[in-house]
Amino acid sequence: MKQKAPQVPQSDEVRALQKALAEAELKNKALETLIDVAEETLKINIRKKPGARQSSK
Repeated sequence: MKQKAPQVPQSDEVRALQKALAEAELKNKALETLIDVAEETLKINIRKKPGARQSSK
């Protein structure tokens, strides 16, 4: 049988950081979904390709 480690009370700061992380992950997923839908709907590539260089002016 697997034993659980005793839970240590979490500080308010840790809870706030965990909440901020969860919100950031949700926002990231929403933006990725938005880009996926836009790419499919508009038939264009929006994401930057890996290793792409910036154009020089």
